[in-house]
Amino acid sequence: MDLSKIEAGKMEIENDIVDIPTLVDDAFLVIAEQAKNNNVRLHHIIENGLPNLRGSEVKLRQVLLNLLSNAVKCIRDSGQVNLTAQCARDGGISFSVADTGIGMSQADIAVAFEAFGQTHSKTSRRFDGAGLGLPLTKRLVELHGGDIHIESTEGVGTTVTVTLPASRAVAKTA
Repeated sequence: MDLSKIEAGKMEIENDIVDIPTLVDDAFLVIAEQAKNNNVRLHHIIENGLPNLRGSEVKLRQVLLNLLSNAVKCIRDSGQVNLTAQCARDGGISFSVADTGIGMSQADIAVAFEAFGQTHSKTSRRFDGAGLGLPLTKRLVELHGGDIHIESTEGVGTTVTVTLPASRAVAKTA
């Protein structure tokens, strides 16, 4: 439904003031059970002194949850998922989710951003989903003026980086 709203130009982004550590903690709470069931260790590093974000708290949480969920479900047996939140070079905010999962080829990365596009067709039955998580995540990030980038090596893991512009950073008040 969200993807349809975005494509129709009907989704608006709220201008909430979002505390990054709270956003990350909330996402970790939701994903913790899935990670435990898959024997996946979750870690996060939040750079000290990060500003708040201006945007939709609900949609930004959805972005992190989609990335974390994909990372957790693409790890065989046991592994690790790391989320890093830090200042980007341009003064914006960067979130990276890195996993020790199955990885993707360059062709798979292109497919992953297409609606209903699922990678790893030989193993797709193991990985639930309709193939909408990354396309929706990409659109939500773009609605916030940001971009998303995937680096991956088959058999080694994947890192997805979301960068939000400096215009979304809001100084914390005392």
